[in-house]
Amino acid sequence: MNRSGSRGLQSGGHTLVLALALSVIVAVPCQAGEKGTQRMEARDRLTARIHGLPDDVYLRQDRGAVAAVPDEALALDFTGLVLGAPRAVSVESTQALPALLLSARTQKRSTELDWQRNAMVVASDVEGGEVYAGEAFPGDDSKSPGPAPGDAARRNDPLPPPQQVRSRQTDALLAELGAGDTAGTVWLDFRKLLALPAESGRWALRVIYFDEVSNPAFVEVRGKPAGAAGVSPDAALKVVSRIREAGQTNGLPRYYRTPDTPQLNAPGVAAVLATPKSTTGVRPLALHGAMRLEVSPQSLVHQVGSSARERSAQTNPPAAVLRAMVLVVMKDRSTPVRIPLEIPVWSERTLKPGDLVDAAFSIDIAEAMPKQTLAGTYQVYVVGGHYLSGPYPLTLVPNR
Repeated sequence: MNRSGSRGLQSGGHTLVLALALSVIVAVPCQAGEKGTQRMEARDRLTARIHGLPDDVYLRQDRGAVAAVPDEALALDFTGLVLGAPRAVSVESTQALPALLLSARTQKRSTELDWQRNAMVVASDVEGGEVYAGEAFPGDDSKSPGPAPGDAARRNDPLPPPQQVRSRQTDALLAELGAGDTAGTVWLDFRKLLALPAESGRWALRVIYFDEVSNPAFVEVRGKPAGAAGVSPDAALKVVSRIREAGQTNGLPRYYRTPDTPQLNAPGVAAVLATPKSTTGVRPLALHGAMRLEVSPQSLVHQVGSSARERSAQTNPPAAVLRAMVLVVMKDRSTPVRIPLEIPVWSERTLKPGDLVDAAFSIDIAEAMPKQTLAGTYQVYVVGGHYLSGPYPLTLVPNR
């Protein structure tokens, strides 16, 4: 086995952290993959191995404690992503939100899907519903032109070509790996990468590699007290008003069940793209989704007083507002298009934290895409609470 150590490249006063600058990288000749059951067993063993690490290993980012993990992955013929994180983090003792990622992939996949250009991190606030997503390995902004994280959903110009993102130093490091399957570990600071708030809460962390997703790693953050929980009746009614106004053009978005809404018989998230697998970009591109989630104090609409209750009898504010996020992932672009969702939920009974509620949505994802959308294959994900659904592939072909 060949090994190459982790590296950081200095450029313009910034540290260029390469996707392949792993704590340990191991290269061996390609071997035939195991059957599906054996792959699942390998994933389970490696997940248990990483999740069994003490919190102190994560907080110290102890490379020695995980040095053997890549060899274990290769011995099991494992390919995929496994993510681990400390069970709890105190903001008073550390500003970091560290996580350990094991990545194992074949030479073929590395050649077809560049790791640095396609790896991204996702963090979802389990109770608040906010979802953050961005680059796993950001480079030097002065040499990687393009919109900042989140701007892709708001800009109408085409995305920069991939060759503008990659550096010659990255190519050199890739060449050092040689042929064969690779496995390695890397430490990721989700708070630094995504500018997460330092408030108390529960987070579900993931890594997405285009059409591949890691397991969720759950972390309890103990920090500053969160703001007042809940949604005011006025704010809830404004959400309803925005939805009605936005749906006047082509009937989307809708936040109620239709014949196109997928069935969901257990807690979680499900979605379906109501478009052909190959399209010339004819709009709308409808995504229909269903969610069954627990309501949290942050998602409940405040109960109003008696006089206000009489007034609200006419306006009928929802009982809760669920937050979720649709991510549209583009090949060779490590910042996704993000489409936030606010879904009103009405209930004939008084809801309390922990109650399961059902919600549905139908949106036009083309509304958030750049007007000059590039041809190619996209992957669509839906994140709600600690659940993730996807990927749902969407292929766009050039107009003729």
